[in-house]
Amino acid sequence: MRIRYNTYNNKNHLFYKNRQINDNLEQQTQALFKSWFVDFEPFRGGKFVDSELGMIPEGWNIQPISSIFNFQEGPGIRNWQYVNNGTKFINIRCINNDIINIQNANMISDEEAQGKYAHFMLKENDIVTSVIRFTPRINRQLGFLYGYLGSSLFLNKQIELASGSVQANFGPIHLKGMSIAIPDNNVLNQFSDIVNSIIQKKKNIISESLRLTNLRDSILPKLMSGKIKIDKLNS
Repeated sequence: MRIRYNTYNNKNHLFYKNRQINDNLEQQTQALFKSWFVDFEPFRGGKFVDSELGMIPEGWNIQPISSIFNFQEGPGIRNWQYVNNGTKFINIRCINNDIINIQNANMISDEEAQGKYAHFMLKENDIVTSVIRFTPRINRQLGFLYGYLGSSLFLNKQIELASGSVQANFGPIHLKGMSIAIPDNNVLNQFSDIVNSIIQKKKNIISESLRLTNLRDSILPKLMSGKIKIDKLNS
């Protein structure tokens, strides 16, 4: 089999383009979240009242995030529990650049995964950060959860509450002490509907990047072994 191969600058590489698109979509999400829930720009025409978190639009409430989101820390798995064939187990090393890559993840036995750890199994649209799984209490409000977890509002609160390294020490005990200004469900749903469409675009791009990665990983060993010959044509 003979493949014609053109060398090209990394800036034209599809992986790079996908990453740039996703970065742009993330920036859009965070700009939108800041506008609605930090600067309150869409609500400037109304009355504001004082609260424990500062001035907020009238009618909004300060609520603990535990009343809006469910969150769960992953189980502690020890090295002796890993097996050669079973169910893949996600840890912090599997998360990179908004992608959970389970290709080289360790595995635990199917019996343990489907037994005592069954309630830790991830579902579609779960959001994982630092191996804490988040889900909205109202499914339609996934977009609000996603925007909040990526916001400077959330990051700054982590830094404030956590001791030492945020990544090492921040966990559910801190989350239970966090609150946020919340509008009515109509506003949350409007925001989430906008962000949910952005999330779907990101998921499609990530799926394409993972497909290309798997294709590359399947072809590379054949290239190295000489089973595929390449004509290099300089562009």
